[in-house]
Amino acid sequence: MTYWINTVSRGHVQRGVAGGFTQANHGKPQMLRRMARGDWIVFYSPKTDYPDGPALQAFTAIGQVADDEVYQADLDPEFQPWRRKIEFLPCAETPIRPLLDELDFTRYCVSLKDSDPREVIEVNRRFAEARPDVPLHLGVTEAGLPPDGIIKTRIAFEQLISRGIGDTIRVSLTVPNDRKPEEIAAGRQILDDIANGRVRSVAERRSGPKHFGQNILNRPEWQSLTKF
Repeated sequence: MTYWINTVSRGHVQRGVAGGFTQANHGKPQMLRRMARGDWIVFYSPKTDYPDGPALQAFTAIGQVADDEVYQADLDPEFQPWRRKIEFLPCAETPIRPLLDELDFTRYCVSLKDSDPREVIEVNRRFAEARPDVPLHLGVTEAGLPPDGIIKTRIAFEQLISRGIGDTIRVSLTVPNDRKPEEIAAGRQILDDIANGRVRSVAERRSGPKHFGQNILNRPEWQSLTKF
């Protein structure tokens, strides 16, 4: 038996509960095929609705896999997502933050994002002061098209990373999937510039992030399935 966490907005979780199914990774089948009948799955919702709903950061549903194979839903010619049948159990919506110190998570980051780099700087600075023991995942949500999106992300990263704030990063540009490698290239360039003092902002320089990574607390994507 395996345990899974599916990161999905609450609105989509509610649709899944009503229909007795789950999707993952924008309707792709790969992760769903790894699940087996009887596996447990918990749903974590960073937001109330995707993409612009307010932050929620709560567990919103729990259930067990109730079939043996993935199946494809025929919604329309443009979108036919793969799904698994789930037997949902009654549960109460539960915020994650009060549970962080009680759960046995050993590999997690807190992510505090916004589309405004000024808000990203302020909220991460305050959190780092209050909880320096908790890793932080940095990013500007849906920063926009290049080059503006890269500039917005750079502003936030320069101010935070130069102060030693941040353990993983994500550059989120408004580009199609075949251009997503541009996000990695932009992140690496920003980190290299900060490390070599090529910055527009002035800040005290300390240690920077250790690696690129994905978070689970406030991940902007619609759905992401994680094995535990």
